[in-house]
Amino acid sequence: MIERYEKHIKKYGVRIIIAKIPPQTHQTKRINQIIESLDEVVKQHKCFVHYKTKRDLKHVFPTALNPHELAQEAASQFPDLLPLMEREFRNKRPYYLKVFEAALIAAAHDK
Repeated sequence: MIERYEKHIKKYGVRIIIAKIPPQTHQTKRINQIIESLDEVVKQHKCFVHYKTKRDLKHVFPTALNPHELAQEAASQFPDLLPLMEREFRNKRPYYLKVFEAALIAAAHDK
């Protein structure tokens, strides 16, 4: 997983990484190891990493009470996501909801 981050940092010249993580109460030893490894990689490449939780997302978009409302908010800010949102809402098992969360976290970071 960390190798993928490093590959993308090199390939695309990434300067800032925003990673969604579980709240402190739900962080396992493995998650903490991943966070430490990512911290080392960004330090080596002189990047920055910001860690966000779902709670952070809900503070920025308080009217979005559930994942579907978060998807609608993301599609309203990023119209290219509208077809993906419509397809997602037809699925019985949500698959792309993380894409919408990522778009909103990036948008929140810009605010």
